[in-house]
Amino acid sequence: MSRSDEFNLVIISDLHLSEGRNPVTKKFNLNEDFFFDEEFTRFLTYLEDESQRRGRKWRLIIAGDMVDFLQITRLPEGTEFELRKSEKKYGLGTHPNKTIWKMKVMMDGHWVFFKAVGRFICAGHKCTIVTGNHDIEWTVPEVQMAFREEMKKYLPGDVIKKEEVVSSQIEFCPWFYYEPGVIWIEHGNQYEGINSFDYFLFPYLPNSKELMLPSGSFFVRYLFNKVEEIDPFADNIKPLSRYVKKYLLKLLFSSSVLRNLGYFLKILGKIKKFGKEELAVLSQKNDEEIESEAKRFGIEMENLNAIKRHWVPSFLYNKGWIGNIIKFLWYKTEGIYQKKALMIQKQLNVRYVVFGHTHEVDLHLLEPSEKTEYSNSGTWTKIFSNNPTERLLHEEQESIFVQILKDEANKLELLKWRDDIGLGERVKLFEQRRHIAMLKNFFKDKVFWVTGIIGLVLMGLTLYFDINPVEGSVVPEYIRGTAFHIFLFITCMPAWIAGLMVSSVIPIPFQVMACIIQIFLYGIIGKIIHRGVISFKTR
Repeated sequence: MSRSDEFNLVIISDLHLSEGRNPVTKKFNLNEDFFFDEEFTRFLTYLEDESQRRGRKWRLIIAGDMVDFLQITRLPEGTEFELRKSEKKYGLGTHPNKTIWKMKVMMDGHWVFFKAVGRFICAGHKCTIVTGNHDIEWTVPEVQMAFREEMKKYLPGDVIKKEEVVSSQIEFCPWFYYEPGVIWIEHGNQYEGINSFDYFLFPYLPNSKELMLPSGSFFVRYLFNKVEEIDPFADNIKPLSRYVKKYLLKLLFSSSVLRNLGYFLKILGKIKKFGKEELAVLSQKNDEEIESEAKRFGIEMENLNAIKRHWVPSFLYNKGWIGNIIKFLWYKTEGIYQKKALMIQKQLNVRYVVFGHTHEVDLHLLEPSEKTEYSNSGTWTKIFSNNPTERLLHEEQESIFVQILKDEANKLELLKWRDDIGLGERVKLFEQRRHIAMLKNFFKDKVFWVTGIIGLVLMGLTLYFDINPVEGSVVPEYIRGTAFHIFLFITCMPAWIAGLMVSSVIPIPFQVMACIIQIFLYGIIGKIIHRGVISFKTR
C-alpha cells in the first residue's frame, strides 16, 4: 500500500449500484437505487479541481456497498450457465463466474459512472474499495481481477499502460482501511447480526465457491426484490423494518409477495447446520486473511482480534429462522455504532472512526478531551419519508462525503455534495435534547426491561404464595439490622407491597403505580450490575 500521507482522503459509501440504465432501452431497472451517474461525474471533477488547488492527490475510499449484487437479477441469454430453478426466478447466485457476469451487467448499466472513475484514477488518484454486506463478492480474488480487467474499457483512450493503472490505482480492502493514529474505516455490517458474516474475510460455504450469505441478504434476494416490482422505492424507506411493519397489510394482499414470502421462509427453514470440522476450516481461513490484513496495515493481531470479538454472530446460522424474523422486525441498532466506534478508537488510538451501512449520516464526539470523532458517511441513494420533518432530515443523509485533509492537520469535514452549486457544504445535523436522548435509550435498554420484569414476577409470586421474605423466617437472625438487611428490604420490595395489596388498603391506581416502581427499581439494579460486569471485563 502506498504511503498514507501522500493523499487526502475522501470517503463515501452505500451507492448500491445494480443494473443501472439499460444500454439498449435507456431505461432503469426497477431494482436500481443509484440514479446519479452524471452528478457523481461532476463530483469527481470537483475533487480533481480541489486536488490541483491543494497540490495533493485524493484517495477515494468507498466504504462498502458500492455495488448491490443482490439486486442484479437479469439472466444471461443462451446456455452460458447451468441455472438452478431458484436462479431462473431470483437471479444468478454467488459463484465467481456468475458474479463476474453480474458485475459486467452492472458496469454496462453505469458506464458514465465508471468512465468518470477511469478518468479519476488516470489522473493519479487512488480508488480503495471496502467490502460491504451487499457486495461481499469483492472478497473473491477472481472478482477483483475481473473488475480490474473490465475497468480497462473505461479508461481514456489515450492511456497506454492500462494494466499498470488498474493494478496500482485500484485497491481492495476486505474488512477495513486504516492509517495509524489517523483513521479506521469499515462498512459496519459486522456489528448487526441480520447482516453479519461469521467468516467475513472468507465467507464461503464449506467445500464450495458459493458464499454463505446472512439473513438480510436472503431477505433482499428472495423477497424484497419482488416487493420492488410492486413498489420500486420500497428499500429507500429507512429503516427497512419500518416499511415492512407499515405496509404489512398491503404486502399480504399481494399474491406475488405472498408466494415469495413463503419461499423465503422455506429457504430460511432449510438452512443447513454445518459440522464442527467444516466450520473450523472456514475459521482458520478467515483468521489467515485477518493476519494478512494485519501485516498489510501494520496492526498487531491482538488488536484486530479484540475488535473482531465485537462482531455479532450471524443470526441466520446461530438463531434459527423464527429468531431471524423476530430480530428483523424488532432489532434495534440505535447507538450501537457510536459505542463500537469508541471501542475501536480506544483499541487503536486513532483520531477518527468512519462507518457506512446505516444510511444515516452522523458526527459524534467520542472523547472530547482528545478531539476524537465518529462519523457515518450516509448514502448516495434517495431516502423517502411521508413525514415532512423526517423528509427534511433525510435530504441531509444523501450524497454525503467525508474528507480528511492532510495539509490541514488531518482535519475531518462531513459534507453533502450540492450538485446545483458544484460544491460540498457542511451537513446540517441537529442536537437532540440530552434528557430526551437519555430517556429514549433508557426505555430501549434490554437489561433494564429483563431485570424489571424479573422484579414484577417476584412481586406476583409473593402475592400468590403470601410470602414475606424480609420479616419472616427467610432472613436469618445474624443478618437482621445490618446494611445487607436494609438492602434486602429495598430489593425485596414485593414483600411489603404485597402485604399492603392483600389487605386491600391501597386503591387499584396505586397498586399499578407500585408495579411500575417495582419495574424501575429492579431495572436500575440490573443496569448497575450490568455496568459493573462490563467495567470488570474491560479492565
